[in-house]
Formats: sequence, structure tokens, C-alpha cells
Amino acid sequence: MGIVDSTVDVSGSKEVWKVAINRLGYEVSTKGRVRSRWRKCGRVSVLDFEMEPRLLKTKVGRWYVQVNLRRVDGSRSVEHVHVIMLETFVGLRPVIPGFKVEARHLNDVKWDNRIENLCWGTQQENIADALQNGRVKLGRERKNTKASRADAIAIRKLYAIGKYHYRDLAEMFGLSKGIVGDICRNSTWKYLSPGSKPWAKVT
Repeated sequence: MGIVDSTVDVSGSKEVWKVAINRLGYEVSTKGRVRSRWRKCGRVSVLDFEMEPRLLKTKVGRWYVQVNLRRVDGSRSVEHVHVIMLETFVGLRPVIPGFKVEARHLNDVKWDNRIENLCWGTQQENIADALQNGRVKLGRERKNTKASRADAIAIRKLYAIGKYHYRDLAEMFGLSKGIVGDICRNSTWKYLSPGSKPWAKVT
């Protein structure tokens, strides 16, 4: 889809608006804002391309910024703004055999949805971002030796790559080899992975 319009704020920063991909009646900007062309007409909602579009309110869910959109059939859907951004400005989620592709927030700030902060990537790249940005603290930086939820997620993802052993991960996160082994075998933090099978390495 083409550009709808663009504006420049007082700081000289340009904001470009485009029609949101696969979301009829909605537009999204390079700054991560979403606006709607739908308006109420009695008891029904209709598309109106003559009136000024309405800027939508967003909310922060568990981690990410969400927006409530209307479907053509009248039902509602809550969507992540960063996914709308990437699909519109970059393209649909690519398929990389052997890897799970997900959105990356390059500065690791999950509510910063400026287009320059977003790109598609793999879980491994997301973990690398977290390490580089200091969201996952290395052993020498930790104040305690208990694994957090973020630690467990990162450890399982890194172990799944097949490159790291329990000892490597224990040193990286400042934990004991036994604690890391329990996390990877799904003996602890069981709810973070489906089923009861140990975390499988990617082949």
C-alpha cells in the first residue's frame, strides 16, 4: 500500500502514514501510532474516507503495546502494534526453515514501536539483543543466584540452539549447573514450555 500522508513535528521529525496491511479502514505511522477511518453511524460503523481519521488509544499488555481493531464482520480483535508496523512497512513475516521468526525491538524497549527500532528476526537474534542491551544480566552483574522468569526463557532458547552446554549457560547467568539443567530439562519453570518434555535442541 502507498503512503497516505506525512507530517513534520516541531522537532523536525517526519511521521509517515500508510494504509495498514490486511486491516481495512486503519492506517499506521512510522512513529507507531494507529488511526481509524471507521465512524459510528447510528448503531453501525461505516468507513468514511472524507472525514479526518481518528487516532486510536493503545494500551500496554503483558509486554507489548496493543490496539483494539474492528473487523469487517463487526467483531473486534486486539493486536500488537509492532506486528502491524512490520507487516505494513517491511513486509509479512518471513519464513526461515528451522527457525521461529519473530519481531525484534532493537533497543529491547518493547513499547518503542518506531519503525527504525523494529525488524523481523529469529529467537536467537532476540536473545542476542537482550544480552547486548543488558536486559539479561551476566553472572558477574547479578546480585543473587536465583533464576528469574526472564533467565529461564533465555536459557531455554539459548540451549535450544545446540551451541551451549549447561556449564556455559551457568557461567553466563551466574547460576549453578544443576539449576540450569533443571530449567533445560523442564524440571522447573514447567509452565514456560508446552507439555512436559525437556526443551529440545534445534536440529
